[in-house]
Amino acid sequence: MGITILVWALSSIYLSIVIGRFLIKKSHKFTFNKSNQDGIRFSSQTKPIYGGVIFYVIFILSVLFSLVISKDDQVINQLFTFLLVGTIGFFIGLADDLVSPSPLFKFFGQSLVAGALIFLGVTTQVTGSDIINNIITFIWVIGIMNSINLLDNMDAISGSVSTLVLIAVMALLLMSSSVNFPIVILLAGVIGSLIGFLKFNWNPSKMYMGDNGSQFLGAILAVVGITFFWNNTSSVIEISIQKSFWATVLAFIIPIIDTTTVFINRIIRGQSPFVGGSDHTTHHLFYLGLSVKQVALVLDFLTFISLGLSVYIIKFVGDWTWVHSLIFGGYSLVLFALIYSTTKISKPKAQNA
Repeated sequence: MGITILVWALSSIYLSIVIGRFLIKKSHKFTFNKSNQDGIRFSSQTKPIYGGVIFYVIFILSVLFSLVISKDDQVINQLFTFLLVGTIGFFIGLADDLVSPSPLFKFFGQSLVAGALIFLGVTTQVTGSDIINNIITFIWVIGIMNSINLLDNMDAISGSVSTLVLIAVMALLLMSSSVNFPIVILLAGVIGSLIGFLKFNWNPSKMYMGDNGSQFLGAILAVVGITFFWNNTSSVIEISIQKSFWATVLAFIIPIIDTTTVFINRIIRGQSPFVGGSDHTTHHLFYLGLSVKQVALVLDFLTFISLGLSVYIIKFVGDWTWVHSLIFGGYSLVLFALIYSTTKISKPKAQNA
């Protein structure tokens, strides 16, 4: 089993690189750039945005492989859920890239993903009320899809953070008493596609993931968040609301902090939170003197540490107490304060992304 997972992950990396090289080499024959190139962004919008195409192709192959080896109806239903929301996310993002419709179109697509999950019964199970659980699910899906989209504002940030989250999920699955092999294969394929893509997206990038990539990843991560963080019940007792909440927050802390910071600052300035700009936490770290590569490494390091804490909560914390809330909640608030403070002390400088 371990050999199969490794071979599929390596094959996905190789295939991702091959597809990426082909698309870049042939980009003059079928140009696929951001439709709205005049929008306010940190760096050039003229680079090809094939990332989501790479992710989706390898994702489909991974789903097919997983279906071949799966004999359990429940696992097949899980694979169908991933396939449905991943497909919706990809094509909504692709349409947004190609024709730049109004923000309501993207919200409609994200709502469609949330509605599909609620209809299929893939919802957070943190309260005894189905209505409240459905509301939390809707907010979660919209929030994480927008967060991953907004985090894709500088080379390699969104791709590398998403990769680390999915690796943590795979680790959780492999540490469980009964390994869900088909889902691990699916995750290995997506992780491989991301690692291969990062070869072209690492600064100085040759390719972006585009909304077709960020919306696809956001949809996949929304399902991952619900299934393996919000609803993870691998501890001795049933997971508490606080335990579930902080495990999820820590796993997705960088996109959550970035989105929250952008919303707060833009609302204070009387600006729309939904318009692109060079005022993200990533940009302010750059303004403080870090290079684009260093910004990616710093945020990846913080993601790695936070994911380690999230996995610890899920696998090793039994009864949740006020001490746990103080430690993990305190860590999250301190990290937010530190990152948010950079937006108040840094000043924009010449861009070299």
